[in-house]
Amino acid sequence: MKFLFVVGCPRSGTTWLQMLLAQHPAVATAQETHLFNGYLAGLQAAWDRDRDSTRGIGLQAALTEEEFNDLCANFARAVMKKIASSSPGSKLVLEKTPAHVRHVALILKLFPDARFIHLVRDPRATVASLSAAGRSWGHAWASRDPVENARTWLRDVSAGRGIAAQTEHVVTVKYEDLLESEGWQVLQHLFKWMDLEANRNFCQQAQANCAIDRLRNKSEDLESRGVVDSDPPGFYRKGAVDSWVDDLSARNLQSIEYLAGDLMREFGYAAVTKFAARTRKPRSLKRRELLSSLEWRANRAIARVFQKVRHLG
Repeated sequence: MKFLFVVGCPRSGTTWLQMLLAQHPAVATAQETHLFNGYLAGLQAAWDRDRDSTRGIGLQAALTEEEFNDLCANFARAVMKKIASSSPGSKLVLEKTPAHVRHVALILKLFPDARFIHLVRDPRATVASLSAAGRSWGHAWASRDPVENARTWLRDVSAGRGIAAQTEHVVTVKYEDLLESEGWQVLQHLFKWMDLEANRNFCQQAQANCAIDRLRNKSEDLESRGVVDSDPPGFYRKGAVDSWVDDLSARNLQSIEYLAGDLMREFGYAAVTKFAARTRKPRSLKRRELLSSLEWRANRAIARVFQKVRHLG
């Protein structure tokens, strides 16, 4: 059984790609598990924290590092096999948790042969979608602040770009290439890379099955794959390449292109402001940094006052 991880910045289209690939009968998948970022990363952090304990506390008191790693791998493998069991006859388990892009080293530690698809989307469209989520259904995890979301894109796409330095089993795909009329060719290439057969007709039908209107309506054949049935209202937005044009203010656009400029150019996204060249910082960012600095200094001063009061008391 092969394990494939679809990763990237949130709101880059990873769910859509997951559903496209899940059209293949040999692919088993499920909703986001957060297996590594939400569960195993905490165990690994605790192990690393206690490794240098002079008192010998922690799991090191009972387990060797090899035994600990084996237990973690067995747990992760059991989760993946459970997903596989939901689709009899499947040959590949597809796990899609965008945040796993920051935990590739741990995934490879437990699954050395794991494969990765890194999905990249225009930072302006991603930021607009993240900000919309932050104002509604995704407020618990997404920011409504475009600047913070631009930094999220930069962090996650940088992490995704670094996967190639850790394994040869990775391919990077642009959301916009999948969205084009000839996107079926990109999909067919991915299936081939996954060692799965898929002709032109199959890939084009998969595209039709996963059209944005059908996703919004939660079509029954997609629900049967266990992917879209629990997605909240507003999860599927416009899906268009240039949807950000009407969603971002000029000020926010300047900040996004300044922060993401170098990386967005690397992936072929053309800038529309002069700030992407990073020779000059937008005034809004300067003001933001100044206010942040003043707030930090004020909080520090207040903390010192309280410390003196407690000392006098």
